[in-house]
Amino acid sequence: MTKVTTPGNTPDGEVDLRELLNIFQTKPLNLNRLREYGRVYGFGNQFGRNLAWNAIVEDLQVDKFLADDFDTMKEKAAKLETKHNYEHQIYIDVQRSLFCLDFFENLPNEEIEYHRNNLNEMLQTFFSFYQNYHYFQGFHDVGTILLFTLGQDAGLKAMQKLAYIYFRDALKYPFEKSVTLQLQLILRIVHKFDPWFSDVVSSFYQDVPIFALPWMLTWFSHSLKDMSTILRIFDYLICSPPYSVIYMCAAVLLTAREKLLGSNEELDMTVLHSFFQHLEIPNVELLIATTIEMEKKCDIYKLISALETPFPDQSFLMPEKHSKTINKYYTHQLQRKSKGGLISMSQKQRPLWKQQIFVGLIIGLLLVLLTMLSQSIFVKDIISLSFQDKSSKLE
Repeated sequence: MTKVTTPGNTPDGEVDLRELLNIFQTKPLNLNRLREYGRVYGFGNQFGRNLAWNAIVEDLQVDKFLADDFDTMKEKAAKLETKHNYEHQIYIDVQRSLFCLDFFENLPNEEIEYHRNNLNEMLQTFFSFYQNYHYFQGFHDVGTILLFTLGQDAGLKAMQKLAYIYFRDALKYPFEKSVTLQLQLILRIVHKFDPWFSDVVSSFYQDVPIFALPWMLTWFSHSLKDMSTILRIFDYLICSPPYSVIYMCAAVLLTAREKLLGSNEELDMTVLHSFFQHLEIPNVELLIATTIEMEKKCDIYKLISALETPFPDQSFLMPEKHSKTINKYYTHQLQRKSKGGLISMSQKQRPLWKQQIFVGLIIGLLLVLLTMLSQSIFVKDIISLSFQDKSSKLE
């Protein structure tokens, strides 16, 4: 029997899950509140993630979902007459996986092989039932995070729903028809905040920052080594709209800008590519806060409408094609984190005419106060002069 280590056995720092447990103790479960919590704080550790991810995944609605347990699905997959086309590629990718994550560095080879076998079984079973999807290299990294957070059974259920809602474009369409357009959106978002830097990067990559491809396709799980950072990013993205990963890629560029420009090397394509090939995110909370601010200030659908090539009709970036769950949740006004704390998105801005009246009243009140103050000083001056006049007459 192989002894199994999970990410939950590794120290995650001080994690206060009392608020998360309060959310689950309130019946019925408020999933909007749960998603808000996950975006702002994350789910802390293995226990919190297992609890929260399962609840969020269960709430997602998709066109096709196989609810059987993993062993049953595995048996059914073996009996299918038509086999999927990616069996060998998946096996190869799985065999060279796991070693790049810090969590697995000190695990014995026997345990690593055990995990690889489980991962291979999960992916092979998934693509056996979803043969309309095209496996892409890196999807096994997504599977790794789901497997180690949820286990084979719940991990496969999550993979089905996340594939349909979040990874559909990459799994269903040729990259040039959708993924390439998403890469273009990254630089257009950056351009809203730093046109010069966006133009510099765009000039090297012809508007398509190909270095960001693994970030977007795998939710950074292929590009980062630190497991805790990857899990925090998954916390955020699994609680967010499908397009949030595009904003996060743009936020990586903006947060790395100072380091890039401050280096002694002249900025060119080689420097950029090398820098982002060895991606590090020293402050994931800063990255998430930046992502949230960019989401608030930049409307992705306006950018989509300006693209020369439209997205496919069934793309996750076509809002009318989202599942009912996604539409219902993501039109809900979220609480978001900012430097000053939580910004309530449900607090609409005051109309301009009301702002003008409010400002006018404040100015008017200040003028009245200044007038009263000046009159008070004037009266005191008169009284003082009167006393001085009387004193001079007495003398």
